[in-house]
Amino acid sequence: MNHNEFYELMAELLEADESEINGRSMMKDLPNWDSLAVLSFIAMADCELDVVVDATKITDCLTVDDLAALLGNKISS
Repeated sequence: MNHNEFYELMAELLEADESEINGRSMMKDLPNWDSLAVLSFIAMADCELDVVVDATKITDCLTVDDLAALLGNKISS
């Protein structure tokens, strides 16, 4: 998966317009970023990318690219 595909998945997960989501998007400013979205992100990482994300690390993420970094080498340039 590349970054653009990841941003599209995040937009779908957050029920947001794709134009609102990019690597520099601040998580606190995104519509619908709440505890349910966190669970959905964890599920998406597991189902789509076979990555187990530590939920406690999500709280340290400030941007969408910080979330992508949690997925390691599953997100390519």
